[in-house]
Amino acid sequence: MMKIKLNYILISLILISCYKCKTDTPQSQLRKLTSQELIQRAEDNNWPDVTKVTYMMNGDTIALDSVSRLEYNEIAFDDYVNVDGEVVVAVIRSATDLDKDLRRRMNEVADVESLDGQLEAIEIESQYLDQVRQLTIYKPKHDSITDIYFYMTDGIVVRDIAESVDKLIQENKIIPINLIGVNADYEDRYKEYIKQDENALHFENHLNFFLSEVPRLMEQKNYDYSIKRYLFGFSNGADFCNYIGVNRPSWASKIISMSGVAYFPSDPITGDHEAIEYPEFILSSGIEEELSIRNNIFMKELKKLGAEVCYTEHIGGHEYDIWKKRILDFIEEEFAI
Repeated sequence: MMKIKLNYILISLILISCYKCKTDTPQSQLRKLTSQELIQRAEDNNWPDVTKVTYMMNGDTIALDSVSRLEYNEIAFDDYVNVDGEVVVAVIRSATDLDKDLRRRMNEVADVESLDGQLEAIEIESQYLDQVRQLTIYKPKHDSITDIYFYMTDGIVVRDIAESVDKLIQENKIIPINLIGVNADYEDRYKEYIKQDENALHFENHLNFFLSEVPRLMEQKNYDYSIKRYLFGFSNGADFCNYIGVNRPSWASKIISMSGVAYFPSDPITGDHEAIEYPEFILSSGIEEELSIRNNIFMKELKKLGAEVCYTEHIGGHEYDIWKKRILDFIEEEFAI
């Protein structure tokens, strides 16, 4: 009990120190949101600006990019607001059953007013993984007809971009699309996205879950018919997308891969690939993240296969905010009416 109390005091002091550094506001004005307030904010579609929140985990500040890699279903956020009601600090911890029930209640009321479409978290029981996984999905309004399925690794990103995509659809700037976010397991994320000898079975099970079980659930009405799939990922999630594009080329029509790290070009692509039709690869990396050389070599390897490749570099580093902006730009351009 004493250890728990000391940890709580330590976290509180860190929160106050971090908060004061950012705003110079007295500590008495830092307040944790209650469960009822969180539900009301979800109903009002009043979500925090994630770029203005300081995230804390185990007593340390962590970057937004790192937050996006966490297994969403296994964590909870304690949100602290300033005097204006803005969330400025979020403490990340393991989720309890009460947290999961709260999240379910928030999902039930969220985005009802502002979205024409539907944003929700659903669970899928995987036979390949022998466990339940969570998907974050956005579907356009019920009377929209679309055969476009945009799959995303690190699936919580769907919640972050759904409002922008929905607005583009409402304003008739893009055609309706489905967004399907598939989360990897936080502790085994690298093993699930990067194939290595020591984790080959785990990787293959996750690959089959992603490529078979998820679309079977999401594409029930159109499965194996006129489906057009897109696949997006960043960092190791991009590596996973690249692997699928090369080794399961018929699965998606386009691979959008941002800041890939490990898959290619450590080994050149070999074999007779002339008869294979590959998806189009849209690759990018930041000029500050030292990945441009590797991605350029990967681009050349892909072109040797006969794949169509578009490679660009962006100003900045290995940053989630950049990836988010670029994927929204891609969606607006690719599906423009």
